[in-house]
Amino acid sequence: MASSPAPATTPRLLVEIMVPGVDSSVPLLRHVLKLALELAGHDNSYAARLVTSELVTNAVEHTFSARSGGVVTLVLTEIGNGMVRIEVMDEGAFTVPRCRIPQMDECSGRGLLLVRDVSVRCGCSDGPFGGHVVWAEVSTSGSASPAADGFSHA
Repeated sequence: MASSPAPATTPRLLVEIMVPGVDSSVPLLRHVLKLALELAGHDNSYAARLVTSELVTNAVEHTFSARSGGVVTLVLTEIGNGMVRIEVMDEGAFTVPRCRIPQMDECSGRGLLLVRDVSVRCGCSDGPFGGHVVWAEVSTSGSASPAADGFSHA
């Protein structure tokens, strides 16, 4: 059994991994995140795994990371007792990630709404080397409230 997460007064990097921008990277990164959270003593990884799946899927489907040789980077940081920050860095796109309300007959377009609904905070900023960093802060204790103010852009 994993130990409980230590109170974090300063952010603690749990994992940083760069993978090819392909569909098979989605379950791989979800699994890496789950293992990292378990090793760090976080018992509830459901919301973090959902967020990771959605953000990585968006990166491999809607950004230049999907091009041949493209990459996606996942950064997982413990930011407080029972809180983590998930960042997914991509290689950019012609558009900026935004929450939108899809039409009822659309088969996609709900991912960032899900991320917003299970996160304490979430948003998008410019990446350090171009591209975007789409991020979400998620409770792994089950006690935090979802983001009330929506998806922010920095």
